[in-house]
Amino acid sequence: MRTAVYIDDSGTPGNISKSKYDALDKKTWVGLILNPEERIEAHFQMLGCIDELKSIFNANEFHFTDIYSGTREFKGVDLEKRLNIFWAFSEIHRMTQFPMLIQTFSSDDILRNRIIVEGEKVKVDNFDLKKASDFALYFLLFRMKMFFQANNTYPKPIEIIIDEGRQKKNTTQDCALLNGIVFNDKL
Repeated sequence: MRTAVYIDDSGTPGNISKSKYDALDKKTWVGLILNPEERIEAHFQMLGCIDELKSIFNANEFHFTDIYSGTREFKGVDLEKRLNIFWAFSEIHRMTQFPMLIQTFSSDDILRNRIIVEGEKVKVDNFDLKKASDFALYFLLFRMKMFFQANNTYPKPIEIIIDEGRQKKNTTQDCALLNGIVFNDKL
């Protein structure tokens, strides 16, 4: 078993915030880093959590937006029960302290910091760096590369697993940025 980085997206694209600095296309990506032993234990524990989720709520995944909002499988479930799921995950994180890297960008951030000048087309490894979502994910991957180059306690090569939202299930893409870090230079 390899060191793994599990990446999932977050954010509220399209939601209007009270802050004048929040753009509608703000995107956040989170990477959870697990060494091989932690990965085995986390996998075992998650199987138990999902079994319990199925038996109590008839849900197959922890979609925290649905849990918090009381929608889909969590419609009609008491708020306190739903918040207990958040509490349980926060306790797991408090006890395990697995490292996570978090990256957020919006198109406003990209333009304001002159990362990409408006009108330029910039594509790297199938990432459209004019899109906030792609830029945030690419920058997260860059930060991961720096993390693993500076931290030799994690066996390499690593495996990166990105939630299905970015690509079709069981597909990969080349990523030259991670050459020598990931086991097959693909995501």
